[in-house]
Amino acid sequence: MLEVFRDLAVKGDNNLKLTTFVAALSKSLPAGWKRDRDRERELNRHSGNPPHYSFGIAAREGKPAAHLFLMQRGDDFVITNIVPDKVGELTRGQYNAFVLEFSAICAPVATKLGLNVHVTSDQLDISERLTARAMSALKSFSNNANMSTLHPLDSERWRKFLLLAHKDKVDLDAQILTRWLVEEWRWPEDRAFDLAVEYEFARELLDDYDESST
Repeated sequence: MLEVFRDLAVKGDNNLKLTTFVAALSKSLPAGWKRDRDRERELNRHSGNPPHYSFGIAAREGKPAAHLFLMQRGDDFVITNIVPDKVGELTRGQYNAFVLEFSAICAPVATKLGLNVHVTSDQLDISERLTARAMSALKSFSNNANMSTLHPLDSERWRKFLLLAHKDKVDLDAQILTRWLVEEWRWPEDRAFDLAVEYEFARELLDDYDESST
């Protein structure tokens, strides 16, 4: 299992409820949270529609001061990012803690308006992104491969995985593949990165081939 960033979505059914949600949320923020309208004006001056909403978070033990950004996508409000005010970037744990805290703040407001707050898990099983046969091919490759220099049989197993990933149109990006190889199967980072680059190139090349053949 890989630790990943949580996503949050406030799911609505019309724009009026979502607009009302932001207004009500802004009035019910707890200590340490505030609506940052100056930051919103700065962002929306350049980004246009849909508008961004910004919430400032005060520093406290274990968590730096940060800003959380909310934006409408379709019928939902989603967190687009959480960035620290001074530190370079948040750890996954810090980011996810802010998401859960914001979810708890949103929940009572959303409930009153008949909206739902959905938060994704902070754990990802790569098998959820692959079909059974693509997962089997990837495991076969990783379990049998020489991690320093690929044997011809290793390359054959790798190509089988690439073809199955393409045929099955799996939803697996190169970053997750890299982390899986390194964290779950102890591949050297440089070799895992090279394989992920090959994977990404192969997916794009095969997609282009399919389009040119139609």
